[in-house]
Amino acid sequence: MRRRLIPAAVAAATVALAACGSSGTNGGGGAGTPSQPMRIGFIVDQTGPLAAIGAGYLRGSQVAVDAWNSDSKHRRVDLHPCDSQSTGEGAISCYQQLRDSVDAISGPSLFVGLASVRTTAMKGSLPLISAAPLAFPDGKSMMFQNLPTIEDGVGAAFQYFKSTGLKKIATLTSNDQPGNLAKQAAQKLHGQYGIDLVTTQVFDPQAQNLAPQAEQISASHPDAVFAWTAGPQLITSLRALFTAGVSVPVMLNYASMVTPLLQGTTGSSPKTLLFFATKAFDPSHITDQTYAARVKDFYTRFQATFHQPPDLAALDAADDLLILAQAGQNASSRQEIKSKLESGTSFYGIMFADYKFSADDHIGKHGAGAFDILQWQPTTSTWTLVDTNAHS
Repeated sequence: MRRRLIPAAVAAATVALAACGSSGTNGGGGAGTPSQPMRIGFIVDQTGPLAAIGAGYLRGSQVAVDAWNSDSKHRRVDLHPCDSQSTGEGAISCYQQLRDSVDAISGPSLFVGLASVRTTAMKGSLPLISAAPLAFPDGKSMMFQNLPTIEDGVGAAFQYFKSTGLKKIATLTSNDQPGNLAKQAAQKLHGQYGIDLVTTQVFDPQAQNLAPQAEQISASHPDAVFAWTAGPQLITSLRALFTAGVSVPVMLNYASMVTPLLQGTTGSSPKTLLFFATKAFDPSHITDQTYAARVKDFYTRFQATFHQPPDLAALDAADDLLILAQAGQNASSRQEIKSKLESGTSFYGIMFADYKFSADDHIGKHGAGAFDILQWQPTTSTWTLVDTNAHS
């Protein structure tokens, strides 16, 4: 039943996005004038194996656009989504379709699409922001990244392990570029945090059976497991760890904060699933009243539309769109959008309270201290804050 519901959610979000993104097209590659709607292209996986994550991105983008456009002082945003079909070829095709008709692009934000689009986007004249933590945009390019890097995330996880006395850590990482970067970061940082890597297990993202890796992890008797997964790998890896009898806490990366996938592991995963993310997933702990009000409004709108709380994909997509909308508020060209992004202005978001770029640094957030640690609550499909980093 869950597998049948995911495409339906994607379809519903796509219809809603098409309705809000069909107007305001003044051809060519310029940004028009501030009196005209800003056209934002959106490269997202609506079909294929990554559609469950893509559905979250679609939902978040819809709510962000609705929230932005509800303020009459804002320059209207029209969203133009394109289905990358969970393939690199589909992502580059979307980029080529959109680049002459929009003012900026959000995405791709998953590695498969980003790997295909990155080189072209770096050389292009169209502002593009990715929510992937490994875009590594050149400061001279039109490409930007909102999230901290993978190394920052691993640092946040290890900082938590150190603070809670978890010293023997097993790692389980995919052998694609994101997983390899996570593995390298773990090997680089473990000594700094007094951590002993008792076993380092790697898996093929397409593998259907991770029993050998899980059994090696169980045999190493770790205090905790650090796992880097994305998409359906999450279910495969957690079920394998559960079957192998691994009962210690498992720290997962934020790419695994996908509600439908986590719901698919209920009853067949280790009991304690931790994530490095932000207080936006447990808003009751936000002390900044302006930020808290913004997150509350987003949650209210999201719940009213989709009858569930947002996951990471939704918050990530929302922030990409809000950053571009703020940068394009008074811009009359793509270059002006880029200049605004590089101006040192603080751009507000939902997942993170703010982002800041510069001409030399096109990554909007930095540092292990940017993250908090949260625990998945399977009975309510929500996250609760368990540890706050105060080092940023």
